[in-house]
Amino acid sequence: MSHILYYGLTAEKEQSVALLYQKLIINLSLTNMLKLLSFFYYNYNYGGMLQAYALCSMLHLKCSYCQQTAYIRYTKSMPRFYKRVLHLTIKKLFYKIFNIGMNFLLYVKYVKRKDKFYKFQELCVPHSEVYNTHNISESVATDDIFIAGSDQIWNPAWTEDAYFLNFVPDHNGKIAYAASIGANEVSQDFLEHVVPYLRRFDFISVREESAKEILQPYLDQEIKVTLDPTLLLPREEWDKIAVQPMIPQPYIFVYLLGEKRAHRRLIKKFARTLGLKIAFLPHVHFHFNPADCFFADYNLYDVGPAEFVGLVKNAEMVITDSFHGCVFSIIYGRKFWALKRHKDSDPQNMNSRLYTLFDSLGLRDRLIENEGIYHDKNFLNQPIDYVSVATKLNKQRKESADFLLDAIKSVQDRMQDENSLKINSNI
Repeated sequence: MSHILYYGLTAEKEQSVALLYQKLIINLSLTNMLKLLSFFYYNYNYGGMLQAYALCSMLHLKCSYCQQTAYIRYTKSMPRFYKRVLHLTIKKLFYKIFNIGMNFLLYVKYVKRKDKFYKFQELCVPHSEVYNTHNISESVATDDIFIAGSDQIWNPAWTEDAYFLNFVPDHNGKIAYAASIGANEVSQDFLEHVVPYLRRFDFISVREESAKEILQPYLDQEIKVTLDPTLLLPREEWDKIAVQPMIPQPYIFVYLLGEKRAHRRLIKKFARTLGLKIAFLPHVHFHFNPADCFFADYNLYDVGPAEFVGLVKNAEMVITDSFHGCVFSIIYGRKFWALKRHKDSDPQNMNSRLYTLFDSLGLRDRLIENEGIYHDKNFLNQPIDYVSVATKLNKQRKESADFLLDAIKSVQDRMQDENSLKINSNI
């Protein structure tokens, strides 16, 4: 077990998280090791890291020991600097240099945020040694069962064959849980490439209806739509890692992945109407975003995944364009409003996962469709019927967990039968 102390946690919370980690590693005598492959290793995205934690935690609570496979994704080398400069106008060049200078000034703050992610990764999520595209096959043992997902592991813009478990032999179990394509359209070339890999899976579930619609015509087995792993854990489990924010309350917690100035202007209007301060995570992609300047009352950098959960838990209201920003608002029963990061007309838009989530829980009215409409205080403070939401969520939580646990059991039985046949044939 790692001996790194998570300095964002209190001593009591550190002990609680450490005990959780210890529980995850005691059951090593099981026949089948569950190995998860998602965007986990060095993932500085709050949703990406928390979904990795959630699926490990859920499987430990319900099933057996598992671990994330630490995998370094291949990244294409960027064009040389001078080639990029040739394509810039003088105005854009000075803007680029300005941004580089601002990123340099913010470097220390970026490092603090990344350090929180690293310590959460090391302390809270059990994981393997680090593999890459050249040696990932070495991660496979005879009786391993691999689970691909969740998050946008099948997004054509950045996926790799490893996320379709191409390196896993036929005998080993292969399950996809809540895998996401993250787009409404994919090319025929992409489908021709990945469908043969998908046909090797024992069971497949995806996170949004659009992904099912894209893939189902090419597969014989039924694809299920299941909950994101973060929704599999009740709030009591998240309380075990949530860190109390060190800012005055009440506040609006704003979590934006998009860079639209119009969204920030709208949120400032909301804050004035409600008489609340804005707590914000600026430059969330670790590069300077001018739209984040002079926006919030509290600019928060020293925030890792555990602090993120605490910020949502203690917020008076959450305003976000993020899927996981909405998810944790729902988990903690917060008033929240969702903004669209992309237009529906954009083929690569990621709105479908929000539509699937909201429609399944009766929350479509929390998505602000018309940003130009006047929003008064009564409108913004509309309550959410979380009794109804909880009823729907608990039903889906059980169905999603049952799908995964039944899939694991079925794969275990198949592998055991195959091993028995092999042993008998050698007698």
